[in-house]
Amino acid sequence: MSGKGALDKRAVLASFKDRVLAAHPEADLIENGFVVDGFLDSTLTRYLEARNYVENDSMKMITETLAWRQQHQVATIMERPLAQEKVDALRKYHPQGEHGVDRDGNILYVERMGYLDAEHLMKHVTLDEAVHYHIQKYEFQHHVTFKDATAAQGRVVNKMTVIYDMQNVGLHTFKKVVFDFVKQTSAIGQDHYPDTLSKVFIVNAPFFFFTTWKLVEVFLNPTTRKKIHFLGGGFKNELVKHIDPTQLPKWLGGTCECFPSRPHGGCISCVENTQTKACLAMDEYLLAKKLAASLLPEAPLGPVMATAPQ
Repeated sequence: MSGKGALDKRAVLASFKDRVLAAHPEADLIENGFVVDGFLDSTLTRYLEARNYVENDSMKMITETLAWRQQHQVATIMERPLAQEKVDALRKYHPQGEHGVDRDGNILYVERMGYLDAEHLMKHVTLDEAVHYHIQKYEFQHHVTFKDATAAQGRVVNKMTVIYDMQNVGLHTFKKVVFDFVKQTSAIGQDHYPDTLSKVFIVNAPFFFFTTWKLVEVFLNPTTRKKIHFLGGGFKNELVKHIDPTQLPKWLGGTCECFPSRPHGGCISCVENTQTKACLAMDEYLLAKKLAASLLPEAPLGPVMATAPQ
């Protein structure tokens, strides 16, 4: 980017910041959880990036997000954890989790779609509960993961690099409820937590998946689609260009085994392991939030519906 382009973006941010704060005092934005203290500029920049630095469009996006947060009580969602058996089911039958950082310092997130067992999962949770937990993960990322990484790295960290491992994926993987979940959570992520995705790597994808992918990508906006990379048989060599081997689980070509005796090296959650390092950190945070709010009336869970992708 040229110096002039960078200067233009700074000028737009300054103008946009004045406009947002005139309508919504910073203290209010922090109190309702929309902004993490110290992250105002980076939060506003994400909304500008999502709408190509068009202030009116970015302002509309923020207004819609604030309305969505109020409607679904997102400011207090961390005070309303699901029952532990439901959380455990989400972790058992949907193996995934945060795991280290990439070479740029972005948080690394790994998911093994081939081990997703939607049939067993939906015996324990509803779709609304699964979406509720997903929003809690978004909130945890912004209020804890990104904040801690920023302090550790001495720079703003507010993006994630995602690896979807498709090994063992079959036609049975993609049940209707899976598409419904992807549709809702994709809309929530793109509309209300914009520009937090650095890049996505999809590995071990079987040939038939590319037909399924055409059904999935309609839920994604063009900006998100450009960040997705399908890697072929030599994916391990490609991944280590972006991620240090010490940060990669062993089955992805790295050297990490958080708990060598556990499935997936103990790096992500699964049937045999619902207490990874990332899971424990989130559980502790949820417990602290629930205890802090224990004297307040408990808000009903209620359905959390996504807005349509824009």
